[in-house]
Amino acid sequence: MISYSQLYADEKESVNSLVKGIPSDEAVAWCSYIIFRKENLKIGENDLNILAPLLFSFESELQHKISNYLGGFYNGVDCLIDVNSLLKLTQYLIAHPNNEHHELTKVEKTSLFKAYLLYCDAYLEQIRNGSSLPVNYTSDDMLRCYLPIKLLTSDVDAFSDSTLEVIKGKWFFVDFANADTKFKQYVGDFIREKGYDSAIQYLGYIFNIVASTTVNEPPTNVIQFSEDSGKWISFMNGMTVNHDGCAVEEDLNVIHSKPVYRLAENKYAILFSKFFVDKMFQGMLFDMAATLAGIGTFDDEVSAYKTLKQQVGEWFSEHYLLYRTLETSLSRRMPVRVTGESLHGVLKSGEPDYYARRNNRVFVFEFKDVRLDDNTKTSCDYEIIRQRLFELFVENEKGRPRGVKQLANVIEKKLPVILSSVDDVAPEGYLNIYPILVYTDGGFDIEGVNYYLNEEFKRCLNSYDDRFRVKDLVMVNLNLLMKLENCFTNGKVVLDKAVNEYLAYKDSKEQLNTVPFNKYLFQYARAKGFDIGFTRTFKETFDELLRIEREMIS
Repeated sequence: MISYSQLYADEKESVNSLVKGIPSDEAVAWCSYIIFRKENLKIGENDLNILAPLLFSFESELQHKISNYLGGFYNGVDCLIDVNSLLKLTQYLIAHPNNEHHELTKVEKTSLFKAYLLYCDAYLEQIRNGSSLPVNYTSDDMLRCYLPIKLLTSDVDAFSDSTLEVIKGKWFFVDFANADTKFKQYVGDFIREKGYDSAIQYLGYIFNIVASTTVNEPPTNVIQFSEDSGKWISFMNGMTVNHDGCAVEEDLNVIHSKPVYRLAENKYAILFSKFFVDKMFQGMLFDMAATLAGIGTFDDEVSAYKTLKQQVGEWFSEHYLLYRTLETSLSRRMPVRVTGESLHGVLKSGEPDYYARRNNRVFVFEFKDVRLDDNTKTSCDYEIIRQRLFELFVENEKGRPRGVKQLANVIEKKLPVILSSVDDVAPEGYLNIYPILVYTDGGFDIEGVNYYLNEEFKRCLNSYDDRFRVKDLVMVNLNLLMKLENCFTNGKVVLDKAVNEYLAYKDSKEQLNTVPFNKYLFQYARAKGFDIGFTRTFKETFDELLRIEREMIS
């Protein structure tokens, strides 16, 4: 990574002194466009395709320093544009607004880039303060050194796809709401208070805005509406960080919850498309809680959020997200599939969230729709991170088993009952048992999380049926399963085969033990001819949304 100290070893400047007097609106637009370019690099492009044109907008001194630093050689892998550092600078600019307005000069763009390089320095300093890998490092060494560093930027680096959020939004606002009387009332109140005619209209605004940034020519993250676009302007104002004109704290949580910046009365810049997409579903409950508390449905935002989260967790996450996704992922290959709801009728308690089998391969799934808090992510302290992962996925503060321990308990106590009472046509002889932990937070995609939780799984697992050959714990992101829908349905990717090959791959070399399944599965799918187009479910969802909207208009 290129940083300030690497170019200006003997100079001392501060972000405040560098950006003072630079028009904040124009500066935010400039930074957010560079982020947009980084997000939308085309195949064959790299960071140099962004930096090279920028060099001509800088003063000659900075041009020469960067050119000399690169030495005329760039391997295409090194980081020249760091999104996390640019977001930090953007947040600083938002927190320190001014009323200056003019086109940025070369001097000002040079100062802004130097301020960005200072944030790169701060990030590198955090990394240096961590532990360093020994020459002959082990998986445990990798876990302690690499995991804290990767968590610092996990929110920025995590996989995101707007089409998946459209599907989730439709399932959430339409299917789930129509199936639950109380939640239908909550959604109705929220939509009306926001000023929309329907949930369909609300989802349409979000998707159309995200799509417009990629189809514009030239592509841009700035969107301008005509003066009579009242609904669109109202929608954007609801996601705008500076709509009320007040300064905000220097915290990326602010951009995460309000990922749009108002440049003029009807002109907006999307600060980071991934955060904007995340807002479609991940941040929706917070908005609903605040809105419903504001109109008196709940006493306060905290109680509102807890109630909504509980309802979503108890019904929506499993019945709509997990069941539908696994049905699509497994139906071609796994003839035996049983939901946790059906298993509960037999087992009464302690059932897995999903059970599937093909021949002697038995898959038991546990689903955890949880997120790692920001204090833990930014702590850079392995022990703090390890303890929080333990509480989220192994055993909570009250001693109740979570995903990993639940899977161990299923294999020890419940699987024999399932095989005798539910799946009684399973073959005789030994059975290969695959414990699968499904999650939703892309922050868990990084190296080390699966490795650590697998070690805990082994500790939790005690005695079990002699027929069982229990495999290592495998974690998989629900979003990737949704994205690979076409690969599963056309048979290019078979989940049980991919899991088997992954287990063999990570066991082939000590250092590969920490490789997460999610990254392996994505590359595995690419090698099989991964179709990056729209999934069948997205096409069906989009067509249904259009049909419902037309019926409402007519």
